[in-house]
Amino acid sequence: MLIAVCAQNGHSVTPHAGKCCRFVQVELDEQDGRCVRSELLQIPATQRFQLHPDLADHPLRHAAVLIAGSMGDGLALRLKASGIVPVVTTESDPVSAAQAWWRKAVTTLEVCPAVSGHALDGSSGCHH
Repeated sequence: MLIAVCAQNGHSVTPHAGKCCRFVQVELDEQDGRCVRSELLQIPATQRFQLHPDLADHPLRHAAVLIAGSMGDGLALRLKASGIVPVVTTESDPVSAAQAWWRKAVTTLEVCPAVSGHALDGSSGCHH
């Protein structure tokens, strides 16, 4: 299972998923959640999620999950529509964040489609 984790600084989970150009791709064994491999992927600035609305040809289109420190509800809705699970975490280590999601120790974002543009930060989500 391939999980993409926003890591703009190259080594820890960072916020602002829509602006991120660096991701740690974590491949987990689907049976036991063990990290099979992890590698840093840098995408061109023109393919940041905020500038690239069509995820069909995005470099991360094969990821099952996208984890970040924060992301806007518009991106979360687009990810869900593309079959990618949006996750916000306070975990700092990308591999630990991916494994926490696998263990169901973090919550998948519940996105409020009624409000466009407000950021979700992993606290309590939308209050609408």
